[in-house]
Amino acid sequence: MTAAAAAVPGYEVTTWQAILHDARARAGSTLAAAEREVCAQRDGADGPDTLGVVDAFGREVFARLYDDPPAADEQGDRPTWAGQAHAALDALPEWDALRASTNGDPDLAAHAAARVLRAVAPEIGRLADAEREAAERAAKGGLPGLPGIGDAIRAALRRAVRGAAGAVDDARELLEGLAPGLGTRPDAQDQEDATRLALIERVGSDPSVLRVLRLAGRVRRLAAERRKVRDEHARQEVVDVERGADLARALPAGLARLRAGGPMRLLALRDIVERSLPQYRLDGKETLGRGPIVVLVDVSGSMQGQPADWARALAVATIGQAARERRRVTVAFFTERIEAAIRVDVDGTAYEVDRADARRLGRKLGGIAQASIACIRQGVGGGTDFTGPLQYALDAGITEDRADLVFVTDGQADADADTMAALHDAKSRGLRVFGLTVNGGSVARSIAAICDEVVDLDRPGDPGAAIARGMHR
Repeated sequence: MTAAAAAVPGYEVTTWQAILHDARARAGSTLAAAEREVCAQRDGADGPDTLGVVDAFGREVFARLYDDPPAADEQGDRPTWAGQAHAALDALPEWDALRASTNGDPDLAAHAAARVLRAVAPEIGRLADAEREAAERAAKGGLPGLPGIGDAIRAALRRAVRGAAGAVDDARELLEGLAPGLGTRPDAQDQEDATRLALIERVGSDPSVLRVLRLAGRVRRLAAERRKVRDEHARQEVVDVERGADLARALPAGLARLRAGGPMRLLALRDIVERSLPQYRLDGKETLGRGPIVVLVDVSGSMQGQPADWARALAVATIGQAARERRRVTVAFFTERIEAAIRVDVDGTAYEVDRADARRLGRKLGGIAQASIACIRQGVGGGTDFTGPLQYALDAGITEDRADLVFVTDGQADADADTMAALHDAKSRGLRVFGLTVNGGSVARSIAAICDEVVDLDRPGDPGAAIARGMHR
């Protein structure tokens, strides 16, 4: 070990931090690949730069992003380049901000560590080469020590840290878009599970995924603003005095007459019978409970492009909204027939659904995130027919009390008389049908007959606000 190495601090990685790191560095993960890239820069170099040493450096970077490990008392055979890389990171204000954004979240810490390691691997190679050359000079009687870190390496580290910060922001947005609450760091007892990191790596590299999830987030935010409706029976805020028979809201004078006995008590009892007892009028916000949701999404060829993105986003947003309201939701993609269907139960468990029988569940997909990914990746192409899809929706649960049907289509099709009669019967029991159309589909006679409210997706204005209004009117 050189004299310079002794002056460079290392970090003590705790057993827990090592467990979390190793759970995320298994074959196939970007963290493991990044550590292999760093190791590849050291192939053929003299000194202790083995895979074990590089892995130790990767663990330190992960541990520093996840937590605040203490400085190591003993250096052992730790190479100087690792300490210099840490020192250069510490000189960057961006590094402190990145650590703050990943603190306590092992998946985001691993995602950021992989980005940093991969970006600086060539610079680490140059640092190690400089260390080796300094050792050779010292062995020949030259000046010992190691030259300071160069501007090029500092710039590379700064770019790496900034890139990692952007990747963390995108990953958090992706997780939250896939399932409400998934972007929040997991509890300690759940942190060994690397499923969240696998989701980030599985879909995070696809720009279409983030595009759809951003649209879904926009719909979800707008819908949340309308989720609560005014209800005169919600007991939150006194707004006036009225007459009725609710003792819980009776004015003190009325309650005093009841307690007084004699003629005063009789008068008070008469007021209750006649519903003329003076009482407070209350107003407030109350979430109205509703039944299941079925989303029919037209994936025929005419939905290609931005309409398809909006349709997928609506499906993802509805799954998340249903989870918050503890409502069962079925998303069915259709052309002339049902192409694919997914159901998410109130406990968040997702299943494939038989394409011919909406009551028959197929294989278990996992949770809300997996259901959202399946929606995002649904293809487009084919013709359109409404009869089969609407009958499928009826079988999927829209005949239940206070159900919602969200119908996404270009409107160029019809349904037979029997199906329309069954649909109108379900409406008489509280079903709401909200239509989202493209290419002028709102003017189609069939859409007017099927839907209670229709909004053109490609109409000027904000379709996200219109979707939210329809979902929570």
